[in-house]
Amino acid sequence: MSSIDAVRRELRPWRSSYGDIRYYIDDWWPLVSDVLERYIRDEWMSPDEKKIKRARVWFDDSAHVHVDGLKDDMAAEIIIRNIEDRHFL
Repeated sequence: MSSIDAVRRELRPWRSSYGDIRYYIDDWWPLVSDVLERYIRDEWMSPDEKKIKRARVWFDDSAHVHVDGLKDDMAAEIIIRNIEDRHFL
């Protein structure tokens, strides 16, 4: 898991009207594209690349990764696991 200090240092915070803080990763696709492209190619019912790229990926204030706007749970899990492993090394 990423350190919240690294997340805060690298990403700009966004505060919701409820006071929640999110740190959006705008350039997340290059970090996980190799794994997602293999998933898209190998899984028969996987969404296409355009749908996956529309997802919004963000860290919460505890440095946990979240994915919004993606209905495919497996693709979301792939994004979460790989962003945690690759974003802040």
